[in-house]
Amino acid sequence: MNNAGPLAKSAMRWCEEAWAQGLSVYAVLDPAGRDHPSAYRPKTGPSCINLFSRRSGDPEVLAITPLLAAVEADDAKVFAAIDRQRADEPDLLLLASSLGLEALADRLDRRTNADADGLDMLLRWWDARIFSMLADLLNPERRALVLCFASSAWVPDRQGGSRVIPLPGAPAADPLAPEALRFTADELDLMTLHTEPDAILGMLRDEQPQLLSTVPHTERHGLARQQLHESSRRGFAAPRDHALALALAIEHGPHWWEAPAWAGLLRTAQEKKSLLDAYLNHVEGVQ
Repeated sequence: MNNAGPLAKSAMRWCEEAWAQGLSVYAVLDPAGRDHPSAYRPKTGPSCINLFSRRSGDPEVLAITPLLAAVEADDAKVFAAIDRQRADEPDLLLLASSLGLEALADRLDRRTNADADGLDMLLRWWDARIFSMLADLLNPERRALVLCFASSAWVPDRQGGSRVIPLPGAPAADPLAPEALRFTADELDLMTLHTEPDAILGMLRDEQPQLLSTVPHTERHGLARQQLHESSRRGFAAPRDHALALALAIEHGPHWWEAPAWAGLLRTAQEKKSLLDAYLNHVEGVQ
């Protein structure tokens, strides 16, 4: 693969190190909601399992649920898909594990449903953004319980690069097997805080996709995080206020808050405790 780009070359080096240690390499593919060219979807068979096939036989469900596929050195399609990742919507990560395909699928399946402070939650660990969040937020004891299915993971980052995440390995007996995966209220609060920039990007992607497309995908998460910080420190807590702040930052620059032209609107927003309400009043006044 002489034409491989930086991401694929990084993944190849990581794969070679894993294979040299006697580990198997697997791609976790998340096709849900992906319409861009990196959406690689191999056929299920001896080397590829749909991770929801134990839960549903509905073709429409299986078309949008994650796949676990064994990766070989000559897997050109996997590495090509890696090179086409979008930093704000990654859809592929790699795992190096001592487990076989079926055993790994079983262990991952036990981490799909969780008790979230008394409520049932679908834990989308196969989303590279959620996977990185779990690796960053869980303490060592929790990591050893929740992530004990592989020795290492190769995961796309938010700037168009990648990161290697050391994992606890895969003991023969899964310590999670006898019990349900549970998250405390404090852990859920941290997860919510960590995923807020992605939620803002998702709102803008649904409502103003053309506007969002003007920002390079490698810069979107950083800009969303910055606008979330600027909004929150001014007392604007509503997600729609955060999404509006991001839209204004794309149109007028990230420091639009300091521009004199917006001073009146921001005063009104502080009084109303809503950036969106103040902006709608501003637009009506202009018209």
